[in-house]
Amino acid sequence: GGAPWGRYGGEGSSIGDFLTGRPGRRVCRRGHYCPPGSSTPTPCPRWTYSPTEANTNRRDCLLCPDGQYCATDGLIAPTGNCSSGHYCRRGNDEAAPRVGVTQEVAFNSLWQVHNTTTVLVGGDICPNGTYCPPGTVVPLQCPAGTYNPVMGGGTNSCLPCPAGYFCVEGSFEYASSPCPMGYYCPQGTRYAVEFPCANGTFSNK
Repeated sequence: GGAPWGRYGGEGSSIGDFLTGRPGRRVCRRGHYCPPGSSTPTPCPRWTYSPTEANTNRRDCLLCPDGQYCATDGLIAPTGNCSSGHYCRRGNDEAAPRVGVTQEVAFNSLWQVHNTTTVLVGGDICPNGTYCPPGTVVPLQCPAGTYNPVMGGGTNSCLPCPAGYFCVEGSFEYASSPCPMGYYCPQGTRYAVEFPCANGTFSNK
């Protein structure tokens, strides 16, 4: 008969294969899966990986984890971290995805079709007002006192808020936030009333 679950090759029993010199049934190697009767292992598809042996079904292949990507078939580990300027949820096959993020339903068990969970898959370029170091899962807001006017920002993309303005967390511009009367705003001011003018002084901008 064919190979049992998690193995491939062979034509008869393990003892028969040994006695006759036939190629024996071999354990399905990592990065692959072997349904019953398999003559060769099937590689896990790109955007997945598998560090374990004896997989029996494609569902045994794991979605590439958050912050990483899996670029080729048959991987035993993720290819690496997603690129600076992008963020990655699960199941990415590119270092710099631009497909967006969607919710997908996954089966937790081959046998329990009603045992499901929702996962976020995909990734995209980091929006303005945020920054994304390599391996980012969720874009990080530019800290208060800084801003980032461009998409695809990396670690050092948030710029100091210029003097005369204030920049709250996640700012992508500063021109709409001039310093209010009665306050002054040096470079890096985080909110409108951070620096009140001292008694006996004033500011009209």
